[in-house]
Amino acid sequence: MQKSFLFIAVYFFIVNLSLGQNTLSTAGGRSAAMGRTGVASDDFWSVYNNQAGLGFTEKSGVGFYYENHFMLNRLNFNEFSAILKTAQGGFGLNVSYSGYGHFNEKKIGLAY
Repeated sequence: MQKSFLFIAVYFFIVNLSLGQNTLSTAGGRSAAMGRTGVASDDFWSVYNNQAGLGFTEKSGVGFYYENHFMLNRLNFNEFSAILKTAQGGFGLNVSYSGYGHFNEKKIGLAY
C-alpha cells in the first residue's frame, strides 16, 4: 500500500514538472489586463477567447493582436481575427501564430 502511494505521488510530481509550455495565450488587451481570463468576455476578441460571445457582438470588424514576451522574438504571439455580424448571428475567423522557425504553434478557427 505504501509503495503504491509513493509511486503515485512521485508519478504525479514528475508529470507536473515535465509538462511542456503552451505559448498560445488569450488575445486582446482586455483579457491580458485581467490576467489572461478572456473566457467570459463578449467583446471583439471573443472570436478567439470565447466563441459563444459572438452572439453578443454588435458589429463586424477586423483586428490584429501582437504580443512579445520578454522582448524575445521567439516568444511572440500574433493573432488575426475577423467577425461578420449577420441577422442569423455572428461568424468569426481567427488565425494565430506563436514561436519561430524551429518551434511554432499555429491555430486556425472558424466560429458561428
